[in-house]
Amino acid sequence: MQLEAIYRSGRIHFTTPVRLKHHDIRVRIEIPDEEIESAPQPPEAEAPRTTASSFIEELKAIQAPIRDLLQSPENT
Repeated sequence: MQLEAIYRSGRIHFTTPVRLKHHDIRVRIEIPDEEIESAPQPPEAEAPRTTASSFIEELKAIQAPIRDLLQSPENT
């Protein structure tokens, strides 16, 4: 059901009386764009400085000593 209402001082006032069955209901409100004060947009998140391939290379470098140790003749 669509109803007309006025937003005033943080409250919604229906233009015609309405009796609701429940105290809490979900509503959808449409506000004209020109009624919204423009707020500064948060800065976009910066892309990570390392690319996926450099990250993989870094992981391989970390794993290399362990891999060499596991593949040593003492462990085979």
